[in-house]
Amino acid sequence: MSIAQSTFSGTVMKVKEVPFPLSVRFEEIKKKIEKKFFVKNIDIKNFIIFLRQISVMTNAGIPLRESLFEGMNSTEDKFIKDIGKNIIENIDSGKSLTKSFKEHEEALGLITISLVELGEQTGSLSESFGRLAEILEEIDDNRTKIKKAMRMPLISLGAMGVAFVTLIMLVVPKFESIFKKMGGELPLPTKILMGIEYGLSNFGFLILLSIFVVYGIFQNRYKSNEKFKLKIDEIVLKTYLLGSITSLGMYSRFMMILSELIRAGIPLSDALTSAEITIENSYIKKRLQSVSKSIQRGHSLAESFEETKLFENMAIQMVKAGESGGEIDTMLEKIADYYKGKFQNLIDNLSTLIEPIMMGLISILVLILALGIFLPMWELSAVAMG
Repeated sequence: MSIAQSTFSGTVMKVKEVPFPLSVRFEEIKKKIEKKFFVKNIDIKNFIIFLRQISVMTNAGIPLRESLFEGMNSTEDKFIKDIGKNIIENIDSGKSLTKSFKEHEEALGLITISLVELGEQTGSLSESFGRLAEILEEIDDNRTKIKKAMRMPLISLGAMGVAFVTLIMLVVPKFESIFKKMGGELPLPTKILMGIEYGLSNFGFLILLSIFVVYGIFQNRYKSNEKFKLKIDEIVLKTYLLGSITSLGMYSRFMMILSELIRAGIPLSDALTSAEITIENSYIKKRLQSVSKSIQRGHSLAESFEETKLFENMAIQMVKAGESGGEIDTMLEKIADYYKGKFQNLIDNLSTLIEPIMMGLISILVLILALGIFLPMWELSAVAMG
């Protein structure tokens, strides 16, 4: 509290600093915590319907604010209603549409922000919302395909895991007492299984808790530490299947948005900056950020792309052809279609590509169990015969 008194024209003034009510401070802290740790995911299907409605209405000449208002009121999704209401309030206060959407970046995703910015820059919001709905629909379909492809392998691996733990907890410990009575020594594979059984029996809860704690620390470090995030994202790109799924989808969206921006007459440097927003992998994003700097040094777009070491030689040659023929936007669109085709082919054949991994994991579990259980039985036979 600070008190100041001053006399001016015979008037005594008393200024008193009034603190914010405790409830207001509590709400602010609560919002910060929710934003950091409890970000709600938007229902993508409801959001697609919301976007299509806005696209149709703005295309019919209805003002953006009214289109957003009608889209917000027509949906039954409370989360989308709240986001729509906040966006309208921001627009009324003078904020741009992109900045209004950016306040909900965690929930809406970088692709949404990028397409909204594309619509504002090109003056074609209707087309951008429609294109965004198509992209999100593709993403949703691909997620469904991935889940479908992973369902049976995961069920098989889960069943094997349950059988593995059950045998360890119920069968393996019996060998210890039998061998002690007969004076035999447990084989190494059985000792390993016994160690696993001891850990699960005595520290099972702590092990489970530790897994959650380590995961939480990993997530927090991934979000807050740029160097750590960069290293993990680089490792992801080198991982079998996961790297291809990550990179191909991002390359396709990047090229598609870049082609649209260039076609609309946006300067190349600005177009690259806007297209980079769609890239969620920090390693790829860092490589692509060097493209603008390379162009400023006088290099062509093809040379700049080549320096990133991200794209195939065929894509680089197509960019060169587009630059030579003055059809760079068309060539970028074709490259986007090329990467999109490769991505779709990968997703469609995902179950076949996963089979070797699953067979390898199941074989390892079976081998461990076989060695851990049958070796003692052979040893028992030798001890009994001896």
